[in-house]
Amino acid sequence: MQPPKVCEGFTHWTQKNPAIEFERAGMYGRPLGQQKHAVCCPWWRDHSVPDNSGTAGDTVIFETGSTGKPSFHCAHSHCVGKTLVDAYKEIGAW
Repeated sequence: MQPPKVCEGFTHWTQKNPAIEFERAGMYGRPLGQQKHAVCCPWWRDHSVPDNSGTAGDTVIFETGSTGKPSFHCAHSHCVGKTLVDAYKEIGAW
């Protein structure tokens, strides 16, 4: 399944659809429902069990997070504090 589409012309990071940015980078895993998507963590090589499939669900992006803005979350301790902006920079979407 493809990530949702977004209007062209948005440049501010809060207006980018993170699912599309991860798809462009070849790191989109699968939809998890309710604007939540499994992705490959940009820092997967540093995880205790490296996995670059992007389908496990331990790394997710939200089209609209709890703040009303897109967000990123990786459950691995190495990624504590990493933000969506950090992820965008790492995958070349910034």
